[in-house]
Amino acid sequence: MITNEMLSAYIDGELAPEEMERVARAIAADELLAARLVQFRRVDRLLTEFSSAIDAQPLPPAVLALLEPPCADAGVPARSEPGAVVLPFARRHRRAGALALAASLVLAVAIVLQFDARDSAPPGFEEIVRAGAVVPSSPLHHVLEDLRSDQAFAVASGAGVEITPVLSFVSTRQEYCREFRVDAGARAARGVACRRDERWETLKVVGAEARGSDAHYATATAETDEGFDAFVDGLLADVPLGADAEARALHGGWTR
Repeated sequence: MITNEMLSAYIDGELAPEEMERVARAIAADELLAARLVQFRRVDRLLTEFSSAIDAQPLPPAVLALLEPPCADAGVPARSEPGAVVLPFARRHRRAGALALAASLVLAVAIVLQFDARDSAPPGFEEIVRAGAVVPSSPLHHVLEDLRSDQAFAVASGAGVEITPVLSFVSTRQEYCREFRVDAGARAARGVACRRDERWETLKVVGAEARGSDAHYATATAETDEGFDAFVDGLLADVPLGADAEARALHGGWTR
């Protein structure tokens, strides 16, 4: 049986090699376990982003006053170096503990709701189709990291934007790459992103013909589909990944 603690250690690469292989085989053979792995990765990412957002907030003046060294006339000698202050929210969360405490992913849902409240609107079409690093909070990051090819994802809050991964492959640089499509009414785009240094980076985005419409969205270069296809072909080290190979890469966190 693969426990939550084992799955958490598998994500962090903390299991012995033979245990890592056993868990990987179990994930490949069990769709429910594979879905649990994807949920663990999402919770881990949300916890990390949420903790970072809290840490970035300035401390209230009352708390800062408590951290000030005592005055010289207070009769207490001041320390030459203040000791470290460990705040509760700075502690590292373990995803297995978070899931158990949350009871059926209540914690994950709460964090998602807090993110929705913090961001007045989800990223729109223009933000998604930009080339460059894909931030973890972007819906495109979720699509590239967690969804299989041809599984469409509708951006929340009625933004009218849909992202669909099209295919996955290994590049000539031995990186995992994914082609994707973005649709937003009369606008559409095609893009390709590769996983570099443990993060996704969009290498190229071009305009595409919108589905069910004669309108289309064109980038500044107005490059054609033919030019985009040639770019992707130049990245390919071999044929695109099949469904089984893509599933193994997805469940393994796109690491090589």
